[in-house]
Formats: sequence, structure tokens, C-alpha cells
Amino acid sequence: MGLFDSFKKSSANANGIKLANLGKYQEALECFDKAIKLSPNRSETWYNKGSALLKLGRYQEALECYDKSLELNSKDPMNWFKKGMTLGNLKKQKEALKCYNESLKLDQGNYKVWYNKGVTLEILGRYQEALECFKEASKINPKDSKAWYNYGFILEKRFGRDKEALECYNKVLELDKNDYIAWYNKGNILKEFGKYQKALDCFDEVLKLNPKFTGGWGDKGLVLNELKRNKEALTCFNRVILLDPDDARGYYSKGITIMQMGVDQEALECFEKALELNPNFEQAKKAKEEILASKS
Repeated sequence: MGLFDSFKKSSANANGIKLANLGKYQEALECFDKAIKLSPNRSETWYNKGSALLKLGRYQEALECYDKSLELNSKDPMNWFKKGMTLGNLKKQKEALKCYNESLKLDQGNYKVWYNKGVTLEILGRYQEALECFKEASKINPKDSKAWYNYGFILEKRFGRDKEALECYNKVLELDKNDYIAWYNKGNILKEFGKYQKALDCFDEVLKLNPKFTGGWGDKGLVLNELKRNKEALTCFNRVILLDPDDARGYYSKGITIMQMGVDQEALECFEKALELNPNFEQAKKAKEEILASKS
């Protein structure tokens, strides 16, 4: 191959990288195809093509490119990482996990690989191992809010280690005050701890960031009930129902609030609506029976 051809080949690859960095993945793909025609045995060009296809959601084609790249160079940890990501998108979690392990054999210091491995293990139900991965990711990059969030989520939801989870959510919010789900999870832990005013503050933050999030309105209402602020709670449950008329729990919570306010007939109607939406809603059944028993 002459000097001009070599320059033409590297130029096509370089142009593809520039276009990909600008988010122009289809145009980048055309450049990588040109580079591959000129030199089909360069692993980095196959890798770049795979990455463009991955961004375009063309996962099977991306996988073929990463396989070709790894055939040419099996010692590149990023190749294994991106292949793992692609397999994850194809719902092939066990194969993805093998790729992340291969990547980590070559480079233990990439927090993104630890994070993705953690997500994969979480999907596979291997929560203790997932926890260790998120811990490692947050150790390598303490500013990665996603790793702290997932670390906290598993501590809370899978192991009931709420105090440690709360610390993780606090860390998330130090890094990103606009993460409304972290505010929401923090609020729920504080609610469980009986710290209702602090929980209320969290749910207010949630609703500032996402006023259409029914979970935030529902849990704010529950906290207001605990604080004996039933009228404000009722407003919250009405908002839940307005946003999602099929939310059985919204009707149930509204019914409980109205019952606490001494308006049994309207509460009964709420429980009946909750049961219409979810006939197996045991709490609504019991609440309805309680009202009917008090009338007989």
C-alpha cells in the first residue's frame, strides 16, 4: 500500500471519529466503512464502526464488529467492554458478564466496566456481587452519581441496610441535586425512620423536579397523614388520581384519609373504586369491610 492510500485510510477513520464525536453516527459509519475497505485488518476501525452502530441501536451489527475487532486484537479492554454493553442491550446478560470479566482482567481501573458489571449482576439477581461492583466503581470514581445510586438502591431494597443506603443517596444528591429519584428514595427511608418533616422536605424536592411523578404525590400524602395534616394529604391523593385515574393505591389512600376525617360514605366509595381497579387489593378489602361493619 502506498503512502497516499495509507493517508486516505487513516483520514477516513479520523473523519469518522470526528463525526461520531459530533453525534453524526450514520455519517461516521460511512467513513469507517471506507477505512475498512482500504485496510480490513485494523482492529480499531472495526471497534469504531461497532461503537457507531451501538449508538444507532443496531446491536447485532455492532456485535459482529466487536467480534471482528477482538479477533484482530483480543487484548483491548475497551473492545471487551463495548461487546459486553452490546450483549446487554441484546438481553444476553450472562455473555455480557463474561465480557466485562475479560475487560477487567486487562484493566481493573475502568469504573464504567465495574458499573456495567454491577448492573448485569443485579439483573441476574446476584445482588451481593453487584453491590461489590458498585462499591468498586464509586471507589475508583467518587463523582459517579449512578454508581452511588445503584449502591444505595441495592443496600436499601435487597438487604434492608437503610442507614447505609441513606448515606449513598446523600452522596448522589451532593453530586446531582436534580436526581428526583434519589430524593424520593431518601424521603422513603426518612419516612420509615419516622422523620416525617425531613421526609416531607424530600418529597417537596421530588415534586419541584417532577410535578407529574405520582409516587412523589402519594408518599407526600402519606407523610402529611402521619403529621395529622389530612386536608393537605387529601390534595396530594387527588393529584395522584388526576395524573393516573387507574391508580388503585391513590383511591385507597384517599379513602383512608377521608375515613380519618370522619366521612365514611365517601371513603367507602374510594375503597370500592380501588377494588374495581384491583380486585385483589387486600388493604382496600379490609378497609371496606371495616366501614360496612361499623354501619351494621
